Amino acid sequence: MDRLSAKTIDLNGNQLFSFFLNKKMDEDQPLSLNRITKLLNSLGFSSLEAKVYIYIAKLGPLSNDEIASQLDIKLANLHQILEALLKKGVVLPTIKNELSYTAVPFEELIDTFIKDEIDQTEELTKNHQQLISIWKDLTRINESQ
Repeated sequence: MDRLSAKTIDLNGNQLFSFFLNKKMDEDQPLSLNRITKLLNSLGFSSLEAKVYIYIAKLGPLSNDEIASQLDIKLANLHQILEALLKKGVVLPTIKNELSYTAVPFEELIDTFIKDEIDQTEELTKNHQQLISIWKDLTRINESQ
């Protein structure tokens, strides 16, 4: 999955999305479709990927033809979008009478991205001194050449 660009994380839930949108949210403030789309964009989704994910999440499971016709996307483009969403792990193929797609619940998507960011931050923190040392060695090598 693509990585987040979070700076701080308040795991108590008071600012769950504020680290993505750089705005403080009140607990009772509803997330609009525009904010959800911006959130997904900040997580590395293209505009069309966000649109398709949201559509499948709201109405899925849906077939390629249903998604393409309702969102007015050419099938060739939709296949690329669905492949990207499959790689991100946010949609899953299902088979009823035909191949269709189901979205990973939004809550799970956010939890996964937060966990990935925490893991990445912990790894960076753990290796901080070693990374600085490597960087200093590299700059010394370049200066001596």
